[in-house]
Amino acid sequence: MGASNLRQADFDLAFAFGRSEAAAYRNAAGTLTAAAADTPRFDYDTLLSPRGLLVSAGVELGGGDRVEIEPEILPAALFDFTTPTASDATVFHWFAPTVANDADWLPVRRAWYTRNAKACVDALAAQAGHHLALGVVSGFRANVLGSVQYRGYAWTIAGVLLAGEAAIADAAGRPLLTSGASKRG
Repeated sequence: MGASNLRQADFDLAFAFGRSEAAAYRNAAGTLTAAAADTPRFDYDTLLSPRGLLVSAGVELGGGDRVEIEPEILPAALFDFTTPTASDATVFHWFAPTVANDADWLPVRRAWYTRNAKACVDALAAQAGHHLALGVVSGFRANVLGSVQYRGYAWTIAGVLLAGEAAIADAAGRPLLTSGASKRG
């Protein structure tokens, strides 16, 4: 993986994007500029290092960035809801919240277990901040001491859903995050 895997050409194929207003970002030349409405912003820091896709809430209610993955880009197996585990997936998200100072910028790699990959990716892409990579693989990747190995990196397994005081898990005991359910803890 490079400094930022989420790039304009791939993004346009994989995601539907919208924003009702112009929004500021730093371009590849390091200049603060405005992206037109409905134009994604691929942000850079003051040293011209890529920060990935910038998503923000917007100035006006409903004016923020709206990002949704195109379902055709996902493997067909992830839409097989005929059995409880048929659509199991691991979603990988490399993300950093927006900060005012470049020195405070700290992206994290997280892995999410889900049974609805599209809903999980859409929820992650809606978070305000910088998105450097989003990926999905079929099945649950092995949980080794709280992280998942993928493409040479350790991805921390994100918070889990609880039923009472016990984590909801698959048959192998791996904790699950399922879109649409409430998260506690």
